[in-house]
Amino acid sequence: MEEWRITVINLDTNVYEIIDLYEVDYVEVVNKKIIYHITNKTYAQISSLAELTRIFTPEQGFDSLDRPNIVNLKKIRRFDKTMGKVYFEEYPNKSSVYATVAKIKYPFVEIMITRFTAINNDKSIEVKPQKKGLKNLLKGMVNTNL
Repeated sequence: MEEWRITVINLDTNVYEIIDLYEVDYVEVVNKKIIYHITNKTYAQISSLAELTRIFTPEQGFDSLDRPNIVNLKKIRRFDKTMGKVYFEEYPNKSSVYATVAKIKYPFVEIMITRFTAINNDKSIEVKPQKKGLKNLLKGMVNTNL
């Protein structure tokens, strides 16, 4: 018999675990949550994006770019700022898979996405700081009391 596994939350320890569904004694729904019972342990199915963010973390290369998603930044190949979409192929077309990016996050994610897409596409990027920005950056880095 092949394994049939899913990631769930152990309700006793609040830790994520992988269970084999063939080991389940019974399943029930409590407060709209699917609950799995195995021997004397109880597990809840992951059912929200908030719960998923505990598994797909920024340390692993995942981040939420918009309210309804968590994106694997390592897989992004193209950022379309006009449409607010990231694509997982370098030359997207109408049928390409994409994830949305919230407009409010554009300033914060544009540089990150540009770097990730360059890395993901095996390309280098050249960053040319604006004089005003560079001056302010250096001003903040230099301690004038030395």
